[in-house]
Amino acid sequence: MPHRTKGEGFFIAAMKKNPGYSVQSPVYNAKLKVKPALINIERELLVDLGKFSFFSENNTSIAFPAIHYDDFIFLKNRLKIVSAGIALGETKGKDFIPNHALAMSTELSTQPFPVLELEKADALKYLRKESLQEIPNDLPRGHVLVKYKNCPLGFIKNIGNRANNLYPQEWRVRIGN
Repeated sequence: MPHRTKGEGFFIAAMKKNPGYSVQSPVYNAKLKVKPALINIERELLVDLGKFSFFSENNTSIAFPAIHYDDFIFLKNRLKIVSAGIALGETKGKDFIPNHALAMSTELSTQPFPVLELEKADALKYLRKESLQEIPNDLPRGHVLVKYKNCPLGFIKNIGNRANNLYPQEWRVRIGN
């Protein structure tokens, strides 16, 4: 019982349907913009593009396993899907802003992004969503994948003298004294 145990609030519930009882499920119209023509940066984001179908929803490009895409559309028309697939990022004007889900994906190809390996103190700063002040001068401007002990943490945007932290605000680590 989630209200009686300490934890993050995750739980599983099982229900048993009474025989003879039927419920009409709502029908949603899955209006997805299929994106067969990917922009150049999106072509390099994943290790194996052939395994995925691509679509756009709310200005976010999403990769979904092609083998399950038909099932996804079937469910999308009957259920409210909160999250599915790998959110690659948004295109704003001429800029592509990578999504944090892409950094966490095992399908991420690290080739399109320069990589910055962080020390423990800087990794904790990043996870607290603090800006990184001391970045190498030779680091290219733009989006950079940050790692700690070769484990991806997310993205920063190098703007020269400092870097903007793109770690999701709601995921930031709060460390007390």
